[in-house]
Amino acid sequence: MKRTTLSGQYFGLLQAEYRVPIIDVDRGVGSVPAMFERLVAVVFTDWGMAWTNPLTIEDLAGSIGATLITSFHLPPARHDFT
Repeated sequence: MKRTTLSGQYFGLLQAEYRVPIIDVDRGVGSVPAMFERLVAVVFTDWGMAWTNPLTIEDLAGSIGATLITSFHLPPARHDFT
């Protein structure tokens, strides 16, 4: 059975991500005030544990994932879409 919650008196977390720019355009089309800025690939991992008694490997929970992030400039604000 998969655990969905962690509990304990202590906790530890590790989060890491690596971003790779795929396209860095930073320009628009003609005189339209909207512009496509960039497309970025992101690979990430999150690991954590909570414990009260001595640590065991079963206390460790983690995930790994990837996403694409696009960035547009649409006045009056900048928008990032994941």
